Amino acid sequence: MGVGESLSDNQPGVDAPEINSLTKFVISQGVTIFNYYMFHGGTNFGYWGARTLTSTYDYNAPIADRGLHDKYFEVKAIADFLRMFGTELTDAVSETSKLKLKEKSKPLPAGRPLNINSLDTKTMFEMLAAPSGERFIFLENPAPVDKQIHLSIAEKSGVAEFPSRGAIHMSPREGMILPSNIPISKGVTLRYTTAK
Repeated sequence: MGVGESLSDNQPGVDAPEINSLTKFVISQGVTIFNYYMFHGGTNFGYWGARTLTSTYDYNAPIADRGLHDKYFEVKAIADFLRMFGTELTDAVSETSKLKLKEKSKPLPAGRPLNINSLDTKTMFEMLAAPSGERFIFLENPAPVDKQIHLSIAEKSGVAEFPSRGAIHMSPREGMILPSNIPISKGVTLRYTTAK
């Protein structure tokens, strides 16, 4: 609900997969400062605008007067990722030209029509590389269908395949970040992970 909305009004807004995907997209484009409007909502029940008209700033926020929405946990996971790798991402540059992507879509379930001409269904991708060697591969599936993704990265020593076997599963409207070349301890480096 926004300011002056009736209690019965529907609350449109960005859902959990969209907030996940949109946030990861802006990070992949080099944005280092962003904000959610509204991140925390609520209603002041002491000052109603009219009999069924609230004075609220809920806006279907991740933290709402009804508690935590599922989108809160998407935002929290991204915040945890940024606490861990924010410094590396700040100085990272695009190396997307070294990345090749193969994708295979699963067909829509029977009875679900799709106007394919009105949608951009190609998986969007970006690879950022930090000066210290860490890489971050951002993937976004804008299509309303599941996809199987396989990545190839041109490296000095040859071509690295992600994953080495099989494919990465992406749900409809899903965004993900795949870290690569992450130092774990002295002499130990995580080559890549497909964990979400």
